[in-house]
Amino acid sequence: MKYECIITAFVAGFIFPFLIELLWHEMVRLWGPMGGWIGAGFIVGTVWIVNHGLNLIPQMGPWVDMTWGLCAGLFTASIVRGGKFKKALPHLVGGILGGIVAGYILSLFV
Repeated sequence: MKYECIITAFVAGFIFPFLIELLWHEMVRLWGPMGGWIGAGFIVGTVWIVNHGLNLIPQMGPWVDMTWGLCAGLFTASIVRGGKFKKALPHLVGGILGGIVAGYILSLFV
């Protein structure tokens, strides 16, 4: 794999959890539950288009869902900010299982 592909994949994987952490809670705080739905459409949709539509994530090997990148990014952010590993473990497992389920469902249609 070329270094350019590694760098773009890393940056593309960073964008998703960064925007979720930066914007999602603020949208929910301002607009309530509707803010969560708007965040889902705006943040997730925009990042999907940037990553896959602009091909920032090169699809050279096995298919990986964006959920795993989000899970790893948010888990890492919570640990870096002083969170406890044991307390964050259920979220890590949930993210991994969510990535597996999403990947399986999408594999039925792709």
